[in-house]
Amino acid sequence: MIPRIGVTVSLAALVASVAGRSAAQADTSRATLWDHTLHISALVGESFATGQWRNSFSAGDYGAISMAWPVSHGSSIWVEGQFNGQSQLMTNVVQSAFQATGGGASIYSLTLNLVLSPRDLLFGRVTPYVLGGGGGYSRQVELDDFAGTAACSPYLGFCGVYGQPAVRTRTQNVLGWDAGGGFRMRLESLWVVVEARRNVASTRYGGTSFVPISVGVAW
Repeated sequence: MIPRIGVTVSLAALVASVAGRSAAQADTSRATLWDHTLHISALVGESFATGQWRNSFSAGDYGAISMAWPVSHGSSIWVEGQFNGQSQLMTNVVQSAFQATGGGASIYSLTLNLVLSPRDLLFGRVTPYVLGGGGGYSRQVELDDFAGTAACSPYLGFCGVYGQPAVRTRTQNVLGWDAGGGFRMRLESLWVVVEARRNVASTRYGGTSFVPISVGVAW
């Protein structure tokens, strides 16, 4: 079965590494966030299935790493590239309908976004931001010990009888879009990030949509 904790474990280690590097910078990032030529953030959290995707899958583990560049020195408009991934389990109802012993999914994406991050700090510590863009999405759905039944879901990619029970997967690589926002809060020598963004991948027979809510660190 697709491991539900793999994304969180690897991204948690990444966040710890980023936090250590940020702490080592001492006060150099306290008031110069917009003077940086490169912004890096790492986040972990929970991704919530929405729309048609929610009918088959529960919430899952999520992780992301982003790199952003101001369009000019000191600008509040950034160009961001983000790689993110999530893994989640199939609901018991759908798994039982397929007569499989297990089921899950993983989704990975690489997106390019515009980020609007105003220079003014709220309460001297907090800066909100909004973003939007799009990119490529790879969705894989897995059924374990699945031989095929009368149950049919073109949306998930499984219909008919396939023979002996086996692990079977269906993968789609498609385009999609994302939009969302969050805020960064300065805590001494590092910035803590809280973010939510909606993702919609243009998969066959209906979009695959989800909303990750995550926390992390940035510099």
